[in-house]
Amino acid sequence: MLFDFICIKYAIMKIARFSLIFFPLVTFIPLLKAQTIPFDDKRWSIDAKGFLLEGFKGKNALYLQDGKAWLKNESFLNGIIEFDIYLSQRVSFSGLVFRGADKKNYEELYLRSHQSGYPDAFQYTPVFNGDAGWQLYHDQFDGVNNGLVSWKANGELNGYNAVAFYPFDRWLHVKLLVKGKQAELYFDNNEDPAAFIPELKRGEQPGSIGVESGIGAVYFSNFSYQKTDDIKFKTSQAVLPVKFTTGVITSWKVSNSFKEDELKRNELDEKFIQHFQWQSLAAEKGDFINISKLFSVTDSNTVFANLSLQSDRAQIKKLDLGYSDRIKVYCNGQAIYSGNSSFRAKDFRYLGTIGYCDAVYLPLKKGENEILIAVSETFGGWALMGRLENLEGIKIIEGK
Repeated sequence: MLFDFICIKYAIMKIARFSLIFFPLVTFIPLLKAQTIPFDDKRWSIDAKGFLLEGFKGKNALYLQDGKAWLKNESFLNGIIEFDIYLSQRVSFSGLVFRGADKKNYEELYLRSHQSGYPDAFQYTPVFNGDAGWQLYHDQFDGVNNGLVSWKANGELNGYNAVAFYPFDRWLHVKLLVKGKQAELYFDNNEDPAAFIPELKRGEQPGSIGVESGIGAVYFSNFSYQKTDDIKFKTSQAVLPVKFTTGVITSWKVSNSFKEDELKRNELDEKFIQHFQWQSLAAEKGDFINISKLFSVTDSNTVFANLSLQSDRAQIKKLDLGYSDRIKVYCNGQAIYSGNSSFRAKDFRYLGTIGYCDAVYLPLKKGENEILIAVSETFGGWALMGRLENLEGIKIIEGK
């Protein structure tokens, strides 16, 4: 009897040692599996105008109105995020948020259900300091081709938005694959992706994940995520280095922010501008600087962007401009131009998306010229872009 007990004990010890040697990762397997988090789980932090937890169309669901639901104490970098959403044709901006550093800095991807079939059916945008830059990050589409109304990509697509057709009044499955600086979006378990985002603008920063709704309330269900670096995109596209054409202003000196109503003046004196502090902000792909990377939009919703030009003679030089939302241009202290590109500033369909749609003719004197452009923001993107028609007789110098 004693001999049998010793043999059994010895066999168990051998099995245990064998398991430790050959299956050292067995205890970590659950971390690699997709985790489904019901919306009644205490790990959710919901900040919204209203929400309900109830059964809907055969699923336990979260009815979320104008707000976000974040998973607390979560750090997601690479992996898969999935959920079901119930869309209608009502206006809504609903989807997911991920890699959140905090409640004002994260990556965002939302569905515009009311824009089904149009190029802006969904939107990817980074959010810096609480300002979602959808007016800045947008792909262009031609609306009329061969005499017919049809959507055709105009230039290289960056995955910010694209044509998508949504099913209404049923559950839609959404899946996002994320790895490094890239992501790929799928609907309804289709084999082909709906979109590929070649460059996530906030870089490789782990953070929180969750869902959101804007304006119209929607139902969410079956939220799950899986942390893994083993992600294989169906789309193959490298992050290409940014290349600027001649004349693009690739770096601006940006002042600290101040209130827009301080600009009710047609001349700038040294006393007014001497108290500003300045920092450099580099342009990104698309030629613009995203000012929200530096400041949040508060009552102090305006900054100066400085451009200093050395001219070998007195001359007029054209400067193409794009901005969001409003600008006022000063050349050597004198106001020479102002513009308004705010959302719906021109008509009820006007989006205020950025592009080289304006130009100013700079009256340069011989020697150094200081161009100060006040840029003001309300929402949707705070940015400035500039392109000189040529560099003949002038030199861009480091200002401030």
